Amino acid sequence: MKQTEETQQTDYMDSALDVEAGAELCFGRYKLLKVLGQGGFGITYMGLHTGLGKTVAIKEYFPKDVFRRMEDGTHVSYSNKSISRKNIERFLREARTMAGLRHDNIVSVTDVFEENNTAYYVMDYVEGKSLESRGRMSEQDTIRYIRQVAGALKYIHSRNILHLDIKPANIMIDSSDRAVLIDFGISKHYDKEGNIESSTTTGYSAGYSPVEQMTPSGIAQFSPSTDIYALGATIYKITSGTTPPVSTLLADGEVLTKPADMSERLFKVVSHCMQVKRRDRPQSIDEFFVLLDSYSKSNGREQQHTKQEHTQTLHEETTRQQMRPASQRSKKKKRNVPAIVVFTILGIALAATLLWALFGGYGGTTETATVIAAEIEPGAALEVETATEETVPVEVEKTRQETRLQQDHSTKTDEQQAARNMDNEANFRKYKELGDIYWVSYTTSRFQDEDARLKVLQYYGEALKYKNDSEIRRKYNTLLDN
Repeated sequence: MKQTEETQQTDYMDSALDVEAGAELCFGRYKLLKVLGQGGFGITYMGLHTGLGKTVAIKEYFPKDVFRRMEDGTHVSYSNKSISRKNIERFLREARTMAGLRHDNIVSVTDVFEENNTAYYVMDYVEGKSLESRGRMSEQDTIRYIRQVAGALKYIHSRNILHLDIKPANIMIDSSDRAVLIDFGISKHYDKEGNIESSTTTGYSAGYSPVEQMTPSGIAQFSPSTDIYALGATIYKITSGTTPPVSTLLADGEVLTKPADMSERLFKVVSHCMQVKRRDRPQSIDEFFVLLDSYSKSNGREQQHTKQEHTQTLHEETTRQQMRPASQRSKKKKRNVPAIVVFTILGIALAATLLWALFGGYGGTTETATVIAAEIEPGAALEVETATEETVPVEVEKTRQETRLQQDHSTKTDEQQAARNMDNEANFRKYKELGDIYWVSYTTSRFQDEDARLKVLQYYGEALKYKNDSEIRRKYNTLLDN
């Protein structure tokens, strides 16, 4: 027994999960260069196709909680051979399904094979950065990339495949500024009736996976709304820089808050996609596109409205200038008469007066320009008549201001009331949904689960604070009587 234990201790290489750089696969066709990423169910390497001299990405099936690396650094071992063998075969089937996908925004699978007691598939290597590593970006860039990813999802959904791992780290932006969806390691294929056909072990990414994906059974029924939840969470992350709350916390009552820099329009899109219940989300990528279009149109209308306001202001100012009486426009031009013009006029007047005096004029007393000039201080500007704006009576202006204030107050009050109504409706729905969950638990227990009853009373009671719903009130009173 002691010898067996010692043998087991030396059979495994526990210090590293991944294969060392330089190892060869598939009879030397591929050489591993370095690790690109590790997850719960596999390891992705950068590799070299030795025959073509081409860089590739290679995914190795390696569930780290089940598989162990042998001492030779390449082979793997697992305790339950029958279950592990089934999972390897499913991994291979799904890899071959991926190899049949052809879409500009989906990484191409070019080879599938078994080796080292496990399985591998080879993908095109995408040169670029993931959305995760690019950090926060503008809403405009976010929507542009998300539309491309959604197009890829529409393509795979049409083939009854769910990706189930949409997140910024699995979306690469290549050198052509194109979003490419990678890592189908936990994707699932469904039959024509929507029932699960083949699957690796259930997995999820905290913050991006909806609550139904985090159950032990996973997604047994085909539902595009599961990937759509992750799309909303991805928008939340790359526009705010913050990972959204885990869906189980949202299901337990935590509220998804709007990031400070996210517009209200985009937050409505995200909130719709990240509803706890599947039926409350968009049910297809086409519905998701409609939601995005409503955001884009609203954003475009706002920008156009701002542009129109600016154009209208310029037009009104030009019109006012043109409608001003000619005498006023002429007088306005006289406001800034240069000093040199003043002295030129005085010089001409002085010369004319001297000539008049020299030749006697027409007789009579004459006021000379010298006297006029003496009355003007040196450097003083000639006083010019200026146009005056129309004076509005004080009472009229006061009445106008009071009217504007009343209108502003009325508009602000309406907006505040609309916001309160929206918040009340959102809070009502949230507590109603939580109460519904525990109501089902209570009724299925044949009204024996006291904890569920108290939870229903708690959440339905909160819901009734925001809306007096007759059905909720009936259930609430029924539980009180019990």
